[in-house]
Amino acid sequence: MSEDNWPDPERPGVPMFPERDGLHVIRVSPVNFVVRHWSAKYRHYSHNAGWRKGVSPEAMADFFYVGPCLTQAQIAELQTTALDKRRMAS
Repeated sequence: MSEDNWPDPERPGVPMFPERDGLHVIRVSPVNFVVRHWSAKYRHYSHNAGWRKGVSPEAMADFFYVGPCLTQAQIAELQTTALDKRRMAS
């Protein structure tokens, strides 16, 4: 199912912001999506934060990467940054 859409084509299966723990949405079939936790420490995906065993980036590379699940704080930060850029541009 791979559509070669991972954020870094040189590292298929590695999510956006691999240096940070976080949730990411992966499409596993045309109609099915899963949310998996990425562990920066263990460099794998799992169902829950802190699991020592998980799924490697190589195993996830066959699926379609949708994107990170942003927290409310991250969304607010992005909105503030966008507003600041608009203000500076006008």
